[in-house]
Amino acid sequence: MRKYNNKPNRTSYKNKELRLKEMENGCIECISHKIPKRGYPIITRDKERQKLGKYLYEKEFGKVEKKLDMCHKCDNPKCVNIEHIYFGTRKENVRDMMVRNRNQKGEMKVNSKLKEWQIQEIMKSNKNLHELGKMYKVAPATIRDVKKGKTWKHITKR
Repeated sequence: MRKYNNKPNRTSYKNKELRLKEMENGCIECISHKIPKRGYPIITRDKERQKLGKYLYEKEFGKVEKKLDMCHKCDNPKCVNIEHIYFGTRKENVRDMMVRNRNQKGEMKVNSKLKEWQIQEIMKSNKNLHELGKMYKVAPATIRDVKKGKTWKHITKR
């Protein structure tokens, strides 16, 4: 892969210029393309959306099986440095995510209906599950799981 300096690297990609910047930690981040909520820079190639990191990796090393996940040694989804990218099974990727404590927790989860301050209130409350469920507009089972420490463990186990 090309060597990068701290100045944005400019490479023409179709109609949109691809600009990359090397960070102090060795990561190379795309600064020219919009990065979606999930954090991976996306490009369109042959009318298909693709992760930029995967595209650059395949350009250097050849095709990667579709069933494999793109993983980062650096834990930075914005990084497209092929030296920081490797491919593994979904199981390996999830295990790596858990070991490195990168799994989304609490209100950072896309489908979360509760906020951390509400969890703290629920934990302190003496009201029954049905009352709390109505108060916070969630099922009583959700309240039960919070109270028993099955969910929101990073808050309830403090």
